Formats: sequence, C-alpha cells, structure tokens
Amino acid sequence: MVETVSSWHLAAFSSLLIDAKTKILVIGLSLGLIAGCFQPESGCLDIEATNFQLEADEPCGNDDDATTCPCSYPDLSLSVDFVFDKQVYEHNGYYTIDSQVVQIRLIRFFMSGFQLRKTDGEWLGVEDTISLVVLQNTETLELETNLFTDDFQLINQQSSISLGEVKESGTLDSVRFVVGIEGQANSASPDSISNTRHPLAESDMHTGSQTSGYIFNQISLITDTMNTSESRILNISQNVESGQFVEVKKPISVKTPVGESFSIGTLIINQAKWFDGIKFATDTDAVMIEKIVANTPNVFSISN
Repeated sequence: MVETVSSWHLAAFSSLLIDAKTKILVIGLSLGLIAGCFQPESGCLDIEATNFQLEADEPCGNDDDATTCPCSYPDLSLSVDFVFDKQVYEHNGYYTIDSQVVQIRLIRFFMSGFQLRKTDGEWLGVEDTISLVVLQNTETLELETNLFTDDFQLINQQSSISLGEVKESGTLDSVRFVVGIEGQANSASPDSISNTRHPLAESDMHTGSQTSGYIFNQISLITDTMNTSESRILNISQNVESGQFVEVKKPISVKTPVGESFSIGTLIINQAKWFDGIKFATDTDAVMIEKIVANTPNVFSISN
C-alpha cells in the first residue's frame, strides 16, 4: 500500500513539475515576443520646450516627425506703441516741441541684442540665428560668413513683434537691447540676405558701404513748416562719431510660463523724447544727432 501511494505521489509531482516548466516557457516566450515588438518612441524630452513629450522614451532622431522633433522653444514677443508725450503719435503729424512747431514725417530705427535678466542674475538671449556675409577685415575688405543671433528688428510702426525663441523660463526683472546694430553684424550687406523680408534686407536703411554699415536711426522732419518741400533727414549711423549704437536697459516684472510662449509687455516709445533740448532753428544736423543719441535711453519705457 505504501509503495502504491508513493508511486502515485511521484507521478503527480512529476506532472506538476512539467506543467510549471511549460508555464515558465510560455511566459518567457511571451515576454520575448513583447520585447521584440516594443518600439521606443522618440520625441522632445526638454520640459522647457513647447513640444515636450511626456510619453517619449528617447530624444529626437534625424528622421523623426518634424512636429515632435526637434525641440521647439517658447516665442518671446513684445508689443510696440508710439506716443508723443500725452498725444497719440502718427507719421506726418505736426507737433509742438518747446514752442517750436515741426512736422515729423518718419522715425525708424533698428533694435537688436535683446537680453532678459532673471532674478538670479542670469542673462537670457534668443536662440534664433542667421548667417551673414560680413567683413573679415575692414582694411582689405575680405568677406566671411558667420552665424549671428537673429533678433534684429526695424521699428517704424505700432505692432506686435516676435523676437525669437527663449529656452529657459523663470522670473525676469529687466530687459536690455541696443538701438542700432553692434559688432561685425553691422558690416553685412542687404543684398546678401536671401530673405527679402528680413529687417537687414532693407537697403534704404543702409549707408551703401559695408565699412559704414546700417543707419541705426533715421529721422525725417520739416523744421520750417512754411516750406514743406524741404525735409531734414538725420541718418544716425556708426560712421557719425556721436551716432554709435546706444544700449537701453529697462526694469520689467514677468514670470514666464514653462513651455509656453510669452510677452514681456508693451514697449512704449515716446517720440517727443528724441528732441529734448533741440533748437531746430539754430542747431546743425550734427548737433541734433548728438542730442538725439544722448536722449535715446529716455525714449523707451515698458508697461507690463
């Protein structure tokens, strides 16, 4: 009887062992099939990006969908509003400046070199770039192609402008920029820029010489309102000793959202401030330019 029971138990145990091995084999094969079918999803893994993909397993590759790769970053924008002290400003308007009546036909100027300062002191710039053919040597006029930050703006009307992509979010306490074009970028030629809508492609805002570069600020006005056929055109550029580019720095208070485009507010341009202290009847063009350059930082304020 004992032998019969033992044989039965042995047979049952063997059967269970075979079933267990079978189950393990089936599970192993199933896992292998799952692993073989798994395809990792690539996408943008930077949380600061506008197309950040939480479900992505690996960073973007060269052949990935353009809508998810590579990373795209928030766009920095700025509204521009013109005033003339407490009046609304319009081109070709007549204005009284220190008891002097003048007609301002046009004011347009370049802005570039935008940077934002975070409250921890770190400065941020835009990520957009542009290739420009510039002078390698101003004496030999040799040319070279270099990459520059593309934040150039030509301001001549009220608008909302896009300054470019910014990679980091945070709390911002100031913005700085220059009126004009600094450094080697000023030696670019409008004719060499393929995008004819780009601000630097505007040939009317160029001196015609790569060594002199662009006109940073152009003001056309009539100081003798009895003779409206004669305009005084002030072209402020680098070749004028007093007309170098001017750095402007203004306080702001902006907390930027993570992964979302944002505006730093409205840049208010008080056109009357260009002309503080100017005597239109007696000042020469050179004297007027010198005063306009000195007045430039006071023209701008930011509302946010």
